[in-house]
This record gives sequence, structure tokens and C-alpha cells, in this order.
Amino acid sequence: MHVWRAALAQPGVDVEALQALLSPDELARAQRYRQAAGRQSFIVGRGLLRRMLGHYLGAEAARLRFGCNAYGKPELAGAPAAIHFNVSHSGQWALAAFSLDSAVGVDVECVRPMPDGERVAERFFAPGECAR
Repeated sequence: MHVWRAALAQPGVDVEALQALLSPDELARAQRYRQAAGRQSFIVGRGLLRRMLGHYLGAEAARLRFGCNAYGKPELAGAPAAIHFNVSHSGQWALAAFSLDSAVGVDVECVRPMPDGERVAERFFAPGECAR
């Protein structure tokens, strides 16, 4: 298994090159972001995912097609995948995992102040967990 971390803030030239790899539906999805920073993060994250999958599969990154499994997890469309992957992004970072043997999952979360943290914990955690 390989796990990669990537910064989503990339120089403009790289963003354009990564955008050129995206499919029409991915470009439309990127355009739905109201803020430029969110749009750029999506383009960079999906473009880097395409580059990495293309490298692992020996395929052209722009020709890869994606679908979603029953749980909404992205997967390669078409024939059974020769590789399993998962990607997560938060803040300015993306994390991607790749495996030849089995399904993988990965998650990254931006650490940020949470003023209502105790209230959230009381709602979702057991009393003993809240006490700790």
C-alpha cells in the first residue's frame, strides 16, 4: 500500500495543467464551487489523483473514467480495477491511498478551533467519554 500527501495550494501553471486532465463532468463540478480557493482545491486534488492512478496503471490520466460504488466512494469505471484507491482532503491538504491487494480508506481532517466541542461531545459521546 502507498499513501501520498499533497498540498492543494499549487502554482497557477500546475493548476492549469491539472485542469486539462479533468473530464467534462469534473470541470462542471469544479465550476459549482463559489469560491476560487475551493474550485482550485478540487481541480488540484482530482488532477493529482488522475496523475497518480495513471502512473500506477500505465494509463493516460485524462482517459481515466470514474464512478462511485454503493457507498459513494470513487472508483474507476468500466472493467474491474487493477488498483484500489481512496482520497480525502481537508483544508489545504489531500491524502490518497493505493493498494493492489484490498480496498483502502483514508481520511485527513484539518485541526481547527471548535468552540462548541463540549456540546458536540455531549450529543455524540458516551458519558465516560465526555468525562475524559
